[in-house]
Amino acid sequence: MPTSARWWTEKTEGYVEWLKQESELSDGYLKRNRRYLIAFREDCERAGAPSPLGPTDVRREHIRAVKGSGIWGPRTLKTKFSVLRGFLRWADNPLSDGKNPVWRLPSGFADRRSWIDRDEMVALYRQAEGRTRVRVVLQGFNGLRECEVRRLKVRDLDLTLPRPSLTIHGKGRFGGKYRTIPMDPMTRAVLEKWVAHMGPDDGLYPVGHTVADGELAELGRVAGASARVTGHVLRRSFGRLAYQAGVPVPTIQRIFGHVSIDQTLHYIGVGQEEMTEGFAVFDTHMREGMETVTSPSQRQTAF
Repeated sequence: MPTSARWWTEKTEGYVEWLKQESELSDGYLKRNRRYLIAFREDCERAGAPSPLGPTDVRREHIRAVKGSGIWGPRTLKTKFSVLRGFLRWADNPLSDGKNPVWRLPSGFADRRSWIDRDEMVALYRQAEGRTRVRVVLQGFNGLRECEVRRLKVRDLDLTLPRPSLTIHGKGRFGGKYRTIPMDPMTRAVLEKWVAHMGPDDGLYPVGHTVADGELAELGRVAGASARVTGHVLRRSFGRLAYQAGVPVPTIQRIFGHVSIDQTLHYIGVGQEEMTEGFAVFDTHMREGMETVTSPSQRQTAF
């Protein structure tokens, strides 16, 4: 194996091992990530670009070449680039910023994001028992990431009324930043019972990814959910339901722990239709204000 290829492979193996330790992802997910990253050097060669030596060597030219080559369709590219950005973040490559225009893909293809509505979320809560109900409330009623659920310990809970809260160890290298968010009352009721006989250092949800997602998928089937229920679907649905209930997007962003508000908008599914409706509301609001101005001179100075 050429030295450059061996260096890339070693870095890939290190990243996949880090993912395994940090997030307890399924073996299938980790193998897919490894496969995509190993193949990226070959994708660059097929696209006519030089193969990067390591993750810190990846440049805009590599991304543009692969994107413009037509080797992969937009849907596959979206997944591959998502995996690659995670690799670059791990290596502290500034190109990993998802807001960089180089990552933009052609529009017009179906997006696999899915959500469940309020009635479906309530059905999940009612059907769930034990640790599965704990996962439903933490992700579906509080918007936590799966890795954050796994890191929660009893000592991270403040069940004291009137303002119970969760202290969360966020996503990122070495666990990311801490943040504290209010605890939903239904969550408090579930967790108070769940941790009654636990010690402060006990984990709330010491369950592997494969088993946990299997339990959620089965719960969704029994509850009649319209989409396959995963932890990510619960988290996205929390944000969408909060937005529909009138919670401001910046507040949802802080609960989610997102750096970019664009990421929050993507999570909750605010697209062209919602923006059009928003402008219609704004236009109506402004027209009502204009109608209160009676004289031409007032109308000219209304703004």
